[in-house]
Order: sequence, then structure tokens, then C-alpha cells
Amino acid sequence: MKILLSVARDVSRDDGTTIRAKRIFEVLNEKFDVELLGYKKLKHIPVIRFFPYSVHLARAVIRNKFDYIYCCDDHYGFLLLKIFRRLSKYIIIYEAHGIESAEFRNMKIPGIIVWFIDRLQKFVASHSDHLVTLSKDIFDFFKSYNKNIELIPVFLDSNLYQLNQKKRKEKKQQYNISDNVVLGLIGPFNIVFNKHFLVFLYENIERFDKRIKFMVIGECDNRIENDRIIYTGYIEDYIDHLACLDGVLVPSKIATTGPLNKILEPMSLGLTVFTTPAGLVGLDHATPGKDLFVSGEKELVDKIHESIFDNELIQRIGSNARHTVELHYNKEVKRGKVIKIFEYNAWNDCVN
Repeated sequence: MKILLSVARDVSRDDGTTIRAKRIFEVLNEKFDVELLGYKKLKHIPVIRFFPYSVHLARAVIRNKFDYIYCCDDHYGFLLLKIFRRLSKYIIIYEAHGIESAEFRNMKIPGIIVWFIDRLQKFVASHSDHLVTLSKDIFDFFKSYNKNIELIPVFLDSNLYQLNQKKRKEKKQQYNISDNVVLGLIGPFNIVFNKHFLVFLYENIERFDKRIKFMVIGECDNRIENDRIIYTGYIEDYIDHLACLDGVLVPSKIATTGPLNKILEPMSLGLTVFTTPAGLVGLDHATPGKDLFVSGEKELVDKIHESIFDNELIQRIGSNARHTVELHYNKEVKRGKVIKIFEYNAWNDCVN
């Protein structure tokens, strides 16, 4: 069985979409012949970045005899795949990472664009051979458009997210934060869903207890001079940076409708996450007050002050968070569901 996994992103970099694609690739590559295809971002000509990807995708489809193409959250790539399926028979499995029309509506995008995206996403859902969704909300939205639909939430290999005290100490010394409580904000901060994180931090920096420092992790052009804020830029040793934190702040203003890796990954490390109701969207198994703290934006600073210096409470929340990830979001738990999709479609293909 030969599978192409396509994602319209720069696969040399990690973001929510590429991380998901790589994790699906790892699972499938254990059993099948799988190729991961993305594109290299053109820094100076971002407007045409999809053109070389489209050419690359078309060439791969024409030159190879794929049995399946797993399309990761790429509406326009899907349309191309539908066209080229006339030349080569393959099954298209589409993975929906969110309800894009709802996200655009929340961002106050003009109505005509929301209308177009709504029609496009429903067309993709109804014309896919199989549909994969990442949360119950996404599943419920699309279930009437495709009977072959599966809910497989964001998952991770919890064995990789282990708190190494030696590395934690070394990283804290590197940044000279050994004596501070450190909260992390996770980017990149050049996308609309994350830009407000910095706005929240900058507007509230003087309200935070002086013992708290902040580590801004990821690409960030909007920087201010403040000795309590550390900017890391894009980093390769992401888990080591997470592990040196005492907690993570996710002050989401716009819900993505899909679950956030930037919440699940710290939870897997046993870190306490502070977020808003918008950040909780899509995390069907995370319980506020038990696995993480959720409060309105105006109350978020006070909630952090109430909790972050209570070591017993922080350890209990972190332990609960780790347990929830292992139970519901661990790679070992979800591997079988990913494989089953291909076995199901292969069986149906044989029957038909």
C-alpha cells in the first residue's frame, strides 16, 4: 500500500499543521510505504508560495501510483487532487483541522469570503472518500456531509515529553532564570490567532507579580524592551525550552475550533496551563480546574497570582494534566484508529 501525505506548509518547520502531519506520517510509516510532501516557504515572495507546492503535488501524483492520498487541511490541494484523480485512481482522505468559516466569522472577515469558505469546506467534506476531524465540534459540523467520518484528536508521543531535571536546570541557567517563576507564551506570533498573546502580555506586564518572568517562544517581530521578557525566536530544542518553564500562558481571544498543541504539549510535561475559554475549544477531554486553569481575559492575571506560587496545587494540576494526555491524547492510544481508516477503505475498495 502506497500513501502520499500532503500538507501545504513548510515541513522543515514546526507549527500546528506540520506537527500533526508529521505525527500521522510516523504512525503510517510503521506499516505502509508513505511519502510526506510539503513545500519550502519562499520568504520574499509569500504570495506565490502555493504555486511551487501545487506543481510539486501534481508531479508527485502523476509520476507515482499512490493508493491513498491523505490531505492535511488543504482545501485547494484537495481540488487539485480531485482533478488529477481522473488520471490516477486513488482514495482521498481529508483531514479537517477546524471549521474555517466559523474562525473567519470570529475574525470579522467580510461576509462574502466567509460564505465562499463555508461552501468550499462543505464541498471538500462531501467529496472526500473519508473525512478525519480533530474534535467533537468539527465532527458534529461535518458529519452530515460525509458518512465515512472519523474523530481522531491531536495526539503526541508522551514518552518524548518527559521532564528532565538536569536539562531543566541547565536551560534555566542559560537564560539566568533559576530564581524566577517563568511562564511561557508559544508562537509563532505572526499569525492572527497568536498575535493577541503579545498584546495581552504587553498590556498587563506591570500587573504581574515582579517574581514572574516570561519566555516568548517562536518567531516574533513585535518585541519590546523589558528585562522580564525573554525572546527565544524559532528554536529546534522546543521540548527542552518547555521543560524549563513553570507554566504556560495561552490568552486566546479567537477560538481556532481545533485543539491546540500549545496546550497539550505543556500538559504532557506536567506543566500548568492558564488559558481562556477560547483556548479550551476543541480540547474535549481537558477539564478546567482539574487539568488546567481557564478564566476570562480580565481575570487571567489574578488567577495566575492565586495559583502559580502554590506548589502543591501546581503539582496536582500538572499531574492531572499528564494523566489526561496519556489517557486521551497519547500516540499509543490513537495509533490503531489511524491505521483502521486505511484498512477500512482497503476492504471497501476490494468489496466494490
